[in-house]
Amino acid sequence: MADDNTISPPDQRAGLAHRARLRSLSEFANFDGLVKWEFDVKALRIILDLDNTIADEFGRRVRPGMVEFLEALAAEGHELVLWTSSTGQRAKLILAEHDLERHFGRVICREDYDDSGPKNIAEIGGHAIIDDDPAQVDAATATGALGLLITPYRGGEDPNPGELDQIARQIQRLARPGLWGAVNLQS
Repeated sequence: MADDNTISPPDQRAGLAHRARLRSLSEFANFDGLVKWEFDVKALRIILDLDNTIADEFGRRVRPGMVEFLEALAAEGHELVLWTSSTGQRAKLILAEHDLERHFGRVICREDYDDSGPKNIAEIGGHAIIDDDPAQVDAATATGALGLLITPYRGGEDPNPGELDQIARQIQRLARPGLWGAVNLQS
């Protein structure tokens, strides 16, 4: 009897597509030698901040590697939600200018929520948040979600090379808990 996490022979064609989706994030995170293709991926709802996370605070430049990171997450089947304290008009302009709107199934802006406190990602069924604000990350973690603090991006060079790879590993760990077990992501 097949384990619930394995691809059975009738699903072979679907399995090939599944492997292709897995390959995208695993290659992004430099995991080729570690990924075991027989594990299913749990599709996550991942919330991302805009300013200083995806783009600089002026919306002029996108963080190096971010487009590839977003593409890898989407290829793995994760739902991406942009949640920003920027106005909708500003957010839409920045997303359009950098052709980023295609990555997000939903955009939540300042006028869409009560911005007097932290983003309540549990309210929309969020599994993880990627944000440069420690208060946002702590609030998500307090609800049992994965809070991923990213170094603020102020334009120019990547402020922390390899950081998106580390975040990809943490997301993979959440999406495929059976694959990792107790793995130290810092090594």
